[in-house]
Amino acid sequence: MRYRAEACFTDTDDVAADLGHFESKKAAQLACVGHAGEPLDWQEPWAGMWQARSEAYWYRIVASRE
Repeated sequence: MRYRAEACFTDTDDVAADLGHFESKKAAQLACVGHAGEPLDWQEPWAGMWQARSEAYWYRIVASRE
């Protein structure tokens, strides 16, 4: 399983930064936290997709079987 992490603008669904692909969800979350510069509270609205919001961005992690 691979995990893609992205930072998106809060007012749109546009990707502000591709944070990379990771071998674990934890590594993808850490990349998002590093970008945000603050702790993030994760939600899983759909199976295989996690989201969190910061003051400036919202973050998305998507699992894939690549």
